[in-house]
Amino acid sequence: MLLERGEELARIQQSITAVGRGDGGVLVLQGAAGIGKSVLLGALCEHATAEGMQTLTARVSELEHEFGFGMARQLLERRVVRAGESERAELLAGAASLRRRLRKSHQREPVCAP
Repeated sequence: MLLERGEELARIQQSITAVGRGDGGVLVLQGAAGIGKSVLLGALCEHATAEGMQTLTARVSELEHEFGFGMARQLLERRVVRAGESERAELLAGAASLRRRLRKSHQREPVCAP
């Protein structure tokens, strides 16, 4: 249970409602270590899931800081790998097809490679 987080939870709900309407936006959680940012992110995911939205999560460790696409890879890789063949083709179409060039130029770190 989140105590004294009414304002933050209201902003989270407003953001989720805006996304549901098709509006874009950014929600930034900022603060010192230990003040509950992770708990607020968990609440955001719970609210979004309750509204029928898909959420993706990742946690970058110190070892991954040097990888420019480490966070993006974590966010998307699991979704792409679990997709069936036709869904994967759809996920990797359009702008995502540019990943092939990224993969060739960054052999150490493939991006969303199935």
